[in-house]
Amino acid sequence: MPEPRDTLVKLILDCREDGMSATESADHLLGAGVRPPARVIETEAERDALPVGSIVLDFFGAGCTRVHSDPLVGWVRATSALRSRMGHHQHQPYLPAIVLHESEEAGR
Repeated sequence: MPEPRDTLVKLILDCREDGMSATESADHLLGAGVRPPARVIETEAERDALPVGSIVLDFFGAGCTRVHSDPLVGWVRATSALRSRMGHHQHQPYLPAIVLHESEEAGR
């Protein structure tokens, strides 16, 4: 199996040899599965700005989904869906966290 660097070199050379524009090269690389690094959020403000439906991997490696726009009760951890006596989720992702999916749904 080729090294990731060798694979990337081949893809870039293919773009150059075919005389692709920057946009065509980007499309070629994306089509081959190359992706930019995942976004990392480091502040509470960044975490609170994520829309409902977003998914992050928190500092401890737990997957967390935003289920409500209220920052205090709006997250549920994939490993534990425990609720408080009031019926609200009691978890916020520990920071820094990696954004796995950013939903387009408006907060509710």
